[in-house]
Amino acid sequence: MNKRIDPANAATAFLLITLFVALSYARLWTIRDGIWDDNCWLLSAYATENLGQFLETGFAELRRVGYGIFLYFFFGLHRDSDYFYAVWHSLNLLTQIGTPWLIYLLVRSLFPAYSLYAVLSALAFVIFPLDFTLPYASGISHRMALLLNLLSIYLTHRTLTAEKKWLTLTAALLTAGLGYYVFMEAAIALEPARIFAIAYHHYLRGHRLGTLTRSTAVRYLPFFLLCLSLVFYKLGVKSHGIYADIYRFNPLFMLQWWDIAKALAHFAFLQWWVLLRHLQDVSVVSYILGIVAFGVSLLLYRHLADNHDQVSAVTISPTPLPAESNPAQRTMRPIILFGALLFLPSILIHHAFSQPISWGMHSNHAVLAQAGYAMATGWVLWRVFAVSPGRRGGHSWGPSLLVCAWIGLGVFFSNANIDMYRKSWEEQSRFWTIFMQRFPTLPEHATFFFDVQDGKLYSDLINYYDFEFQMNHLYDRGGPASRFRKYRAYTITELHETRGRTPESLIRAPSIERLSHLGKDILNPRDFIVVHYRNGRLLVGQEVLREYPTIAYRDWLR
Repeated sequence: MNKRIDPANAATAFLLITLFVALSYARLWTIRDGIWDDNCWLLSAYATENLGQFLETGFAELRRVGYGIFLYFFFGLHRDSDYFYAVWHSLNLLTQIGTPWLIYLLVRSLFPAYSLYAVLSALAFVIFPLDFTLPYASGISHRMALLLNLLSIYLTHRTLTAEKKWLTLTAALLTAGLGYYVFMEAAIALEPARIFAIAYHHYLRGHRLGTLTRSTAVRYLPFFLLCLSLVFYKLGVKSHGIYADIYRFNPLFMLQWWDIAKALAHFAFLQWWVLLRHLQDVSVVSYILGIVAFGVSLLLYRHLADNHDQVSAVTISPTPLPAESNPAQRTMRPIILFGALLFLPSILIHHAFSQPISWGMHSNHAVLAQAGYAMATGWVLWRVFAVSPGRRGGHSWGPSLLVCAWIGLGVFFSNANIDMYRKSWEEQSRFWTIFMQRFPTLPEHATFFFDVQDGKLYSDLINYYDFEFQMNHLYDRGGPASRFRKYRAYTITELHETRGRTPESLIRAPSIERLSHLGKDILNPRDFIVVHYRNGRLLVGQEVLREYPTIAYRDWLR
């Protein structure tokens, strides 16, 4: 290894990002299973005959037709080919490499004196994620939106100095449009960061307030018009059907202290504490990769520390600073502001529209904030490097060991999280193996009631579509789309979470009406085939009553 590793070298930064992505996420390739809403859209992909029908299973109702078109072809790969998982994991790894790479390029473009900080922010994105849903295929929308809009902001800044401005501007508008109109409209929350990038460019060229404001407004106008049409569309066309009022605006969201507390806990590594309760499911490989990351970090640390950013007031500030001011402290202010603009608006917009950030499945709501969060955690790493051995004569190894251990833990927990998904997949496979042994064939148009608990962190045996897709896929996937949904499912989760009805009233009801993403279902409890599953033991019908004579739904067993 060379004595010095230059963080200003773009190729070096890219290789470091790729290395830690490989350590953290390469094991995604070992998972061949959908989860949560993946099963919902897979059920739609198999049960509809064309794009129009597929869009009517929720995307038209959600006003997300562009994303529906993407998912139609995306999940269609599962139905029509063997390439679904290869494409899915390739896209995931693309976002995990491409997004931190764009963070590096953005920071280097805006703040050229901070090359090491740019590298550390990019690595922080990889090592300290807010999003723990990478094995969740439907979550690709958030990750693609972030990637595309960071690219758009970078291209916007490049437009300001490019020779062919129309070309880079067109590319910036196209990538922003794809991010907003196809993948995730909430990415509009990144626009304040774009405005800052434009304004900061003019500020560095000595523009006074009036000129700076006009120049920024002119440069930003195309993006303003792009966003305005999106806002009018979302305000003018309301969600309807099963998804009516799903994104309710709550002007008092800041008073919901519990949601705010969960979000703050998430930013303080809540997911690590959640995973600690499931260490029995963590593989040896995760421990090994965490130790390897610690060792690699130690090898890289000294070489990167020798390149700690030497901040100059001249390189950052267009005007001389007072002699008594601290240049380093003064020049970090625009970086802090830029990071805050990448972080706070997306957090606020999710909470304002009743999509709070939490662990597990809901951690994908934090994806758009990850760039700003990476800049914050990258700053912590950067400050530790300021007191590194390379800067203090080789006597201060405490900070270096601390930061390398932190990096090792980040890689360990990313792999532990993948283990949780693998364990869920394994338990799901175990359940269906036992189920198929008990039911070699199914009665025509059977309806099942599933009371299933597998005890896994990311259980995929919860929602009706988790069961319906697997049942129909395993028993009748060769038939036409119109007959794919021969077998129906109702779950214990639905029984306890039905709005406006108590479980007791539903158990006594002659029929259960349910509005699913595939239309209205009317289920007859008298026809239910009841399946109870715990710890690898499957009970059916009267077997459940004999084992649990006081069970709440005993009337369905007589």
